[in-house]
Amino acid sequence: MKTLNSTFLKLYFLSFICLTAVSCQDDNPLPPMTFHGPVTQLGDGAIRSFVKIDEDGAPEEIGLTFPESALNNLPHTMTFFEIQLPQQAYKTPFDHIGFDWNPHGHEPEGVYNVPHFDMHFYMIPSAERIQIGVEDPLSEKLPLPGYMPASYIPLPGSVPQMGKHWVDPSTPELNGGEFTQVMMMGSYNEEVTFYEPMITLEYLKEKKSDNILLELPQQYHQEGKYYPTAYKISFDQRKKEYTVSLTGLTLR
Repeated sequence: MKTLNSTFLKLYFLSFICLTAVSCQDDNPLPPMTFHGPVTQLGDGAIRSFVKIDEDGAPEEIGLTFPESALNNLPHTMTFFEIQLPQQAYKTPFDHIGFDWNPHGHEPEGVYNVPHFDMHFYMIPSAERIQIGVEDPLSEKLPLPGYMPASYIPLPGSVPQMGKHWVDPSTPELNGGEFTQVMMMGSYNEEVTFYEPMITLEYLKEKKSDNILLELPQQYHQEGKYYPTAYKISFDQRKKEYTVSLTGLTLR
């Protein structure tokens, strides 16, 4: 009995170390799990970030969830939230998410001037991001060829605390069609700094579920991180909950 108790205590101690040490987490696979960040109030609901980790400890999806009620009683003025990610997202290149509600849209007129959400998945720290100024000259220092998807082009000017925006010029709203959702990207000082799903309020209220493949760049600034290959917009009828996420995370 004494030997059994001693063995049990050793196993218990080793298990405790594995649960508290990152290096041990990598060596001891756990079942697939979803980790959540802090809650941020929106409308009559709340937003929270999440990251899904597979059984090998690799991230497979990162994004936001919010209930249907979050689209009720939205602010009448432009609103920005900085959403923190769970610490388990450290294997991705993403630092935080900027969540913008634009009740009247924004420029260019006739294209994006409808109620919509901008969800910036930033790859730079918040302290660095907020230093980006109006028409910041570092926004005009573009990434080298290969770091942006080949079809993407930079838009004129720069947005403070965001930087330079890029878009695929074949997207419907730039060719006389309707803006419903689009994946933009961003850069600053020669680096790719964000992925940005832009989604209209009307499109979300249609409760569609889409998994959209991304056009991929040839090179990545942060080697050894898991980058997305698609993004998802979905509505869970049972939970009455929306998900907007970057999916198919792949080691680069």
